[in-house]
Amino acid sequence: MILTTNHLAAATLRQARLANIALGFCMRFVFGQLPSAAQLLMGLERRSTKHCNPGDHWLDEVCRDWLEGFGTRDIGFFELCTKFDSIEVWVDPQPNDQLVLVWLLDLLALTRRSRRS
Repeated sequence: MILTTNHLAAATLRQARLANIALGFCMRFVFGQLPSAAQLLMGLERRSTKHCNPGDHWLDEVCRDWLEGFGTRDIGFFELCTKFDSIEVWVDPQPNDQLVLVWLLDLLALTRRSRRS
């Protein structure tokens, strides 16, 4: 799986067929008020009644057929990640993309540390 920090890059990689799945991981951190840590984590969970607003779930802007064979638009981020042997993160140099990368790396490090405990 390839995660990108924008949908255009994901679409380009999908067309190139470089991975089973290429998804845009498109959180917005540069403009407006930052979501709380709880909101960000909720957005990565399996879709539920908590995700009632557009943009509440990390896959809200993903087309159904992009996940074909691996899950639905309701799948949680970590649940989807467990379906792959490897995950690549492709990041653009734009400020928002860099902030998403820092947040994602911190999130993955926290997850890894909690699994060791």
